[in-house]
Amino acid sequence: MQTNSKQKIITMAVLVFIVILALAVYVILEMPEDMRLGSGVLSDAEVAIHIIDVGQGDAAFIDNGDKDILIDAGPGDSAPALLEYLDALGVYEIEYAFFSHPHEDHIGGADDIINHYKVENVVMPDYYENTACYRKLMEAVDYEGSDLIYSCSGDKFVIGDITVEILSPGPRYKPEDANGVSLVMKVSYGEVDALFTGDAEVENEEFILRNYPDKLDCEILKVGHHGSSTSSSEEFVYAVSPEVVVISVGEDNTYGHPHVETLALLNSHLDKIYRTDRDGDIVIGITKDKYWIAE
Repeated sequence: MQTNSKQKIITMAVLVFIVILALAVYVILEMPEDMRLGSGVLSDAEVAIHIIDVGQGDAAFIDNGDKDILIDAGPGDSAPALLEYLDALGVYEIEYAFFSHPHEDHIGGADDIINHYKVENVVMPDYYENTACYRKLMEAVDYEGSDLIYSCSGDKFVIGDITVEILSPGPRYKPEDANGVSLVMKVSYGEVDALFTGDAEVENEEFILRNYPDKLDCEILKVGHHGSSTSSSEEFVYAVSPEVVVISVGEDNTYGHPHVETLALLNSHLDKIYRTDRDGDIVIGITKDKYWIAE
């Protein structure tokens, strides 16, 4: 009788192992190819930046080991796709969620993110917006207990081996429109720098050029305001001198983004412009001394 019990236990253990193994294989095969560790595309990356296609909006995820970072959460109607994307990456906790400014195309999915994952810290500009999406975001922060940090230029966050420096807005800048308070963030890992600009306008760019001219040289630029001509002045783009630019923009959007003036300027500096409306999700692998686009 004792032998039979042992055999049953062994049999059950083998069956459980087979089920777990099958589930693991299924999850790996269901992942987009460029996310699989063994694909060779990101297998050497120490950090990965995902510029996620959320239509006419912004959302970026920085895979930083156990100190993951989110920058914006797209519009509300893209939230299910954004959650699906992050779930496929195996995300369950986000150390820092930066919401550049309280417009729906940047925070519409923020409450879903905070309610779905454990978000330790939420960083925003100190700017009130009387909208449903803003109220839902603040309610989610309060209900889930995330630490809320109001930020402005001069702030610095060390998140694992990544440093995030806030270059704009200035502490006393109170624009009429929320675009003007967009957090402009320099994200640095080793020798690789990326600049995330939210919907910052030319006025913000001028502030940064005056106050942080030595901080602007970056390899990667997430273009401001979906490629609008109200951002990306020639002086600013020249100072950043990016090697890669990414425009997060919706296909056939009603704003005409990206504007032809912005494209002409960027094309005069670079050979290749990445756009979520044409290229879909854009993934950048990074080590301390190099980066590459996962294509």
